[in-house]
Amino acid sequence: MNRIGYCTGTTSPNRVTFQSQYPVRLGQFVNLKYTENGKDNILLGMVINVQRKNTYIPQELPNLTHIDRIFQESIKDTKVVGEIQILGEIIETDNEVFLQMQRVPPLPAAEVLKPNPETLKKLFGAKSKNHVRIGRLLAEEEEIPVYVDVNQIVLRHLAILAITGAGKSNTVSVILENIVNLKGTVVVFDFHGEYVKAEFKRDGKNVVNVIKPVVDPTTLDIRDFAKLIGIQHNATVQFRYFKVALDNVLKGIKEEKGLEWKRWVGTDEFFFRLKNELESWLDDENDNVPIKGKIREDSLYEVINKIDDTLDELSHIIKVGAKDLIENIEPGKINVFDLSEVDEEVADAIVSNILKHALDERKKSVRGKDSKLDYPLLVVVEEAHILAGDKRDTDSKYYIKPRIFKIVVYLV
Repeated sequence: MNRIGYCTGTTSPNRVTFQSQYPVRLGQFVNLKYTENGKDNILLGMVINVQRKNTYIPQELPNLTHIDRIFQESIKDTKVVGEIQILGEIIETDNEVFLQMQRVPPLPAAEVLKPNPETLKKLFGAKSKNHVRIGRLLAEEEEIPVYVDVNQIVLRHLAILAITGAGKSNTVSVILENIVNLKGTVVVFDFHGEYVKAEFKRDGKNVVNVIKPVVDPTTLDIRDFAKLIGIQHNATVQFRYFKVALDNVLKGIKEEKGLEWKRWVGTDEFFFRLKNELESWLDDENDNVPIKGKIREDSLYEVINKIDDTLDELSHIIKVGAKDLIENIEPGKINVFDLSEVDEEVADAIVSNILKHALDERKKSVRGKDSKLDYPLLVVVEEAHILAGDKRDTDSKYYIKPRIFKIVVYLV
C-alpha cells in the first residue's frame, strides 16, 4: 500500500481531516493505518472533501506580475487537505472481508494509504448467487465491480438520493433488472411515465406490466374517496356532507339491488344518485335531511361542484365495478402503475389504497390464509418526496413507513 498522507488535527470515530502532498480524488477510497496497544488497525474511508493550498499564494494577490515565478519556487509547499468519512474497520478472515463499525477515533498522524484493490474487490464483490452487479467504483484507477445482496434490498427500506441527472433512474433500472431476472415481483409507482415504455426482458420476453390506475371509488376508504374528488381533510363540513350522502346512497342501492348491485348500477348512475342526494338537501321543504342544524349551502355546493369536476377530469380512471387494483399485479414482473396523468392529491388517494390492500393481503399470506398476494412484493415509489415528504401530510406516508412488505424509496 502506498502512503498518501497523514491524519491531522482532532479525529472522531466517523470523520478525520488529512494532509497530503499528492493529488487525491474526491470520492476516492483510502485506508487509515495506525498501531495502538500492540494492535494494527486498518480502516476504510472515503474522501468527501479535498482542497489544495499554498502558503505563498493567498486568496488575494497584490499583483500577478510574478505569479509564475512564485508558483514554481513554492510548488513543493503546495498541499492537499481534506476530509475522510470513515466507513469502518476492515476485518479479514479466512473466508471473507467485511467492515466493522468504528467506535474509537483513530490516532492523529495515522497514515493515509491507497487501499489494496484486492481488498476492495472482496468488500464490494459478489459473496453469493444473490449478489448482483450494479456498477463499479468510479474513483478507483483499477476496475472494481460493485455487487449488492438482493435479499438485503428487499428486506429493508432503501433510499436512492441524488441531484437531477446523477443516475437515480439508471440505478433503479439496474436493480429492477436483476430482481426480475431472479423472478421477483416489483411494483413501481411511476409519476412521469418513465417506466411505461421501458423494456425489461427475461428469457427474451418483456416483463413490464403497465397498469392504468382505473379505480372503483366505492371500494376506497372514505377519506381516499373524498380526496379523490378534492375534499381535503380540514374541510370538515364538506367531508361530513359527502360522507352522509355516500352512506345514504350506498344503503339505498343495496336495499334496492342487493349486494351485487354493481351488476346493474354503473358509474354515471351512481354519481347521479349521489348528486341527487346532496341537491335534495337544498330544498327547504325536505323534512328528511339527515344533517342536524342549518345546511351551509356554500359547503354543499362545493361538494356538488367537486363531483362534477371529478367526472369531467377523472372519468378515464373512475369506474364503479372495476376490480381491485392489486388484482392487476402479475407475479414475476415489473408492474408499473402509470400515475403520469393525475395530480398529487389523486395519486395519494390511489397509492394509499393500493398499499393498504397490499398490506392486508400480505398479512393474510403470512398467516397462511387465502390471499391475492401470496408472494413477496418489492415496491418502488418514484419521486417519494411527493407522497412521503416531511412537509406534507399524506395518507400514503403511513404505509410507506416500515410495514410487512418492503419498499424501495426513490427520492430526488
